[in-house]
Order: sequence, then C-alpha cells, then structure tokens
Amino acid sequence: MSAKKPWLTDPRAIKAPPLPVIVAIKAVHAGTATEQQQTRFMQFLITSVCGYHECTEFLSDTHATSFMNGRARVAQYLMTYIATPLSKFKDDGQPSEHFD
Repeated sequence: MSAKKPWLTDPRAIKAPPLPVIVAIKAVHAGTATEQQQTRFMQFLITSVCGYHECTEFLSDTHATSFMNGRARVAQYLMTYIATPLSKFKDDGQPSEHFD
C-alpha cells in the first residue's frame, strides 16, 4: 500500500494563495460570492491552478510535458467558454450550427 501524498490531504503541504483568493474560493463554494470574488476565483483557477500562462514543454521530461499540457487544456476550455457569446450555444449547452 502506498503512503498518502500530503498535498492531496493536507492544505498546509501546498503553497496557499493570498487570503483574498481563499475567501473568494470559499464564497464561490458557498454560493455567496460577489462579482469581484467570482472574478478573483476564475483568475486564480485559470492562471494558478491550470497554469494558463506557463511553459508546457519540458524537453527532458515527457511526463511533465503531458501533465502541463493537460492543465493548460482545462484553461483553454474555460477561456473559450468565457469568450464565446451565449448566443453561440443551444439550450442544451451544445454548440449551435452557426458556431464560428
């Protein structure tokens, strides 16, 4: 049996974001976030968690490259949905035929 990785179970094992970001995360989870807190949360999610602006290629480590590309892909999805007008989607969330 492998030992538990502390970063999966202990929030002290990772570098915590600034307090306003933590407050925003908790407010979004509780459904009480202000517009500013929602924006702060999304910026943290896209840039820090998903690594949107980070280098995704490590020439000496293909595993690290794959991992970083996976993180960046989530950020790309989020940025696409943020930038795409709602009129481009059907009621079921699928892209409409005129999706450009």
